[in-house]
Amino acid sequence: MKKVIVIANVLLMVAAVVCGATFLSIRSGPPDEKRLATLLHDGPVTSLTFSPDGRFLVGGSAGVELASTKFWLGRIKVWDTATLQHVDSYDCPQHVASLAFSPKGTILAVALMNTSARKDKDLLGYKPKLAEVQILSFPKLKEEKKFELGSAAYQVLFSRDGNLFAASYYSALAPLSAKGALSVWSVPDWKEVRKIESDRELRLPFTNGPDNASFLYVARPHKDRIDSHVYRVMQLRPDRKEKQDKIVATFDEGNMPNLIDSISTYADKSRILYQFGSMRILNLESGKELTPESLTKGTFNICKGYTVSADGKWLACFGKRLATFDPPGTWIVLWDLEKSERVHEWRLSKDDVMPTSIALSPDKKLLAVGNGKSRFAEGVEKGGEVILYDIAKFTKR
Repeated sequence: MKKVIVIANVLLMVAAVVCGATFLSIRSGPPDEKRLATLLHDGPVTSLTFSPDGRFLVGGSAGVELASTKFWLGRIKVWDTATLQHVDSYDCPQHVASLAFSPKGTILAVALMNTSARKDKDLLGYKPKLAEVQILSFPKLKEEKKFELGSAAYQVLFSRDGNLFAASYYSALAPLSAKGALSVWSVPDWKEVRKIESDRELRLPFTNGPDNASFLYVARPHKDRIDSHVYRVMQLRPDRKEKQDKIVATFDEGNMPNLIDSISTYADKSRILYQFGSMRILNLESGKELTPESLTKGTFNICKGYTVSADGKWLACFGKRLATFDPPGTWIVLWDLEKSERVHEWRLSKDDVMPTSIALSPDKKLLAVGNGKSRFAEGVEKGGEVILYDIAKFTKR
């Protein structure tokens, strides 16, 4: 089966999240027409994922209680997608940054981080901590393993066969001097089999490779080199003896300041789709742009977050359309990657703020959109929400 890479400039905001959204107005009908449920969380919903069988939706938060030291904690909530009922919770010692299921759905990996972006570093008793990755059994949510990493763990993922597990993070406790790092462990003995550390203060975004036992990650040369603006997509194979990772693709974006923070695998390995202002498609081998005009004008000036369906055929993303688009504002777009066309889109009202997370169910029947205003915002009395939509009600499939 052919694979491809989606690359997006996703601005990760976990510590002092100021993003959120409460109601979405759907272009083709009333906003509540396709809404299945509004699921309540205890903090801004920073990560969402469905279990591989689609039976459960899991959401992680940044913060648990308003105006207390528990703001720096995180909480995982689990909902049954059939009954739409909350079935379990699990408290974490830090904010939840990323969630990932093993292929069989028996393990839930959680990336935790606790960094303050505010000038008052002592606010609500904030203290710097080493980031953590927790390995939980599912659905029991019992801790099986824990790794202490650097200052911020921001992505976790299992290989396609479930025999490898990887996490990306900053390598030191001091965020300003930390380098991006990527570690890989074997499963189920949880032995570290590979570690990569960048020579730059940049994250190492990664995704599953074209086979069952590899990962792809994005790297850039040292900032002092003349080609420091060149991105390289590398393939990491822990089972290979070669120390040098294979370069899968190279492309040049000039001296623009945009950084690639995450990548995802989808359908056709001869192309890559990435976020650089607006969505673009490049030939994976030649590096030449192949972006159709419909995709450029059908997405955003600024992409804030995205997800790709389990089969790699659909993209759901949210972001800003500036005045050059008609009409401007904050939008959520569903995109068919095979047909290169929009499936449907939402426009948030002017009173709403940006969503914080998004997820598609494995069968592409449900769309979950997380939100949550900052706990420091004036007048905020609630945590986050997860708005669950029935995609079948507004798509012809």
